[in-house]
Amino acid sequence: MPRAPRVKVDNGIYHVIMRGPKEINLFRTKNDKDRFLAILKKYKNIFLFDVFAYCLMNTHVHLLIDPKNADISMFMKSINQSYAQYYNRIYDRCGHVFIDRFKSFVALKEEQIASMSAYIHNNPKDIRGYNKSVENYDYSSFGIYIGKTKDRHKIINCRFLLNYYCKDPLKAAQQYYSYVKNRCTDRDQYIQDILVNFSDTLNLKYNLSNDTSCYLSGIKPLVKDITPEEVLNFFFKEFSLNNSLLNIKYNRKISNYRSIIVLVMRSFCNYTFQQISNIINNFTHSSLSRLCTKGYFLISNDKYYNDIIDAFLEEHSVNYNYKYS
Repeated sequence: MPRAPRVKVDNGIYHVIMRGPKEINLFRTKNDKDRFLAILKKYKNIFLFDVFAYCLMNTHVHLLIDPKNADISMFMKSINQSYAQYYNRIYDRCGHVFIDRFKSFVALKEEQIASMSAYIHNNPKDIRGYNKSVENYDYSSFGIYIGKTKDRHKIINCRFLLNYYCKDPLKAAQQYYSYVKNRCTDRDQYIQDILVNFSDTLNLKYNLSNDTSCYLSGIKPLVKDITPEEVLNFFFKEFSLNNSLLNIKYNRKISNYRSIIVLVMRSFCNYTFQQISNIINNFTHSSLSRLCTKGYFLISNDKYYNDIIDAFLEEHSVNYNYKYS
């Protein structure tokens, strides 16, 4: 049977599940989990989505994501491919690392976002030693919410969920802790309430797409409709570039600008590498992927290039804190 098309909505918040094949552990060591979180951070910063919760088990991953108008299939494919390349290289193997495409479920209404996060944070309860202390599991964001651990990878947006409970962050964390612990045995109810069948989700797609008030408290959708022409015009004007210069391959400065342009097109135009290759000629998919990664590291580590992005966003009136850490 053909796959059912993935349901996507403009203002949806998704519970994402990724699993490895039965014959292997998706994560064999803590280093593997740290690498996955580093990859998640990289693509979070490229595509500017929010992560509200995560839990990395040995065989699977749970994420709670607000794509913020980015294409969830595009960035999840990049995350999966990057981790698969790492895994196969480290363990000298070939073949699939994930058993299938990722699964995603959209919150039906605002209060179910908290339910999704509780389900994710309670995942370690079946591991010996964590039945009554899921907050001690190292590779879950629960400890970050309650102040037990630091967000070492700087991935999690805690504010959105905690704002439901109390404006005082300490009291909100205590209330959220109680909420998660009280839902430790609600697995079956969660599956019944949240993991809806496909026909229900089709109805959900219509409802969410036509009712932007369904769960938007505290969420600021990010504009993702800047055109590639606007991106190019900005760089051409600010840095005296043109199309012929942009396609020069062996010039470091031009290469750096080209890397930033590819990154911005991925992030603010929602363009695939195939679409970008139609604009920046003579570059393969893999070359553009490397350029995007290079752009990410340039902006992450060099104030000059970060200031370029600030100037671009100011010109296009995009209200977003585009700072890399």
